Amino acid sequence: MKNDDLDRIVSLVSIAGKIDGRIKFQKMVYILQCKGAGFEEWFKYHHYGPYSLDLQLEIDELVCNDQLSEDFDDGSGSYSYSISADGGRPEVLKRFEALISLLNKASSSILELVGTIFFLRVEENITDNQIIEAKLKFLKPHLERKIKEALVFEDKVNAVQV
Repeated sequence: MKNDDLDRIVSLVSIAGKIDGRIKFQKMVYILQCKGAGFEEWFKYHHYGPYSLDLQLEIDELVCNDQLSEDFDDGSGSYSYSISADGGRPEVLKRFEALISLLNKASSSILELVGTIFFLRVEENITDNQIIEAKLKFLKPHLERKIKEALVFEDKVNAVQV
């Protein structure tokens, strides 16, 4: 793993303060990658939207090296990530601070949808919102009631100046 990749992850968590959930973490990095934040991990489509094994391995490495803290909540069955005492605070993503804050405030389900929207736009080159909506209804029937909200959130993401 390249130090630049690891520094970007540490910078993301440092700016966010805390990231609740692996799904949220994956989608935040993917969306930031699409917005030009310099993440180089390879993503493929997975049940929960864009997923990168490379990113998960990098997160695991940072946890093992005590740069990130990983906490598991037995009640919810989810992980949360924060900077450990030895984590350092690289500022390589400083100009993305407003976008990171916006993304981190969103729910995992909205980020799952928005990450999938970005994936459809980037990887499948789909620009028509009606086609995007139809694909989302097929791919994410369990989140169908949140599709309109996700499209509005996508506009907010795209409106953030970086």
